[in-house]
Amino acid sequence: MFAITQDRTGRLLRLQLTGFWDLETVELFKAEYRRSVAALRCPSGSHLVLADARTASAQSQEVIGSLMRFLEGFEDKALRLAFVTDSVLVGMQARRLLSRPHLLVTDNLAEAEAYLAAPSS
Repeated sequence: MFAITQDRTGRLLRLQLTGFWDLETVELFKAEYRRSVAALRCPSGSHLVLADARTASAQSQEVIGSLMRFLEGFEDKALRLAFVTDSVLVGMQARRLLSRPHLLVTDNLAEAEAYLAAPSS
């Protein structure tokens, strides 16, 4: 359902998101996301997130709501986030879920990586 890897040198979290989640999966994700952000050991708000959701399904409103509440209350927000998906519906859910100024939703992994690698403005 998900995998999270950290690149401490680049302050980057890579999320691999797959399938259709239930609330138990959301709880597991929240715990692993917290651990992963802490493991980066970088200043608050300076990490980057690359979420690859090309094999993820559109999620239920219950799951989206739980994720929204978690992310809105999470204190260490990413500096920039790139979300990769081939699905228009999953992209719409990502924009709703991750409503923030430094968000790229794309179907192109190379574009997402370039966005995150660009100097901060």
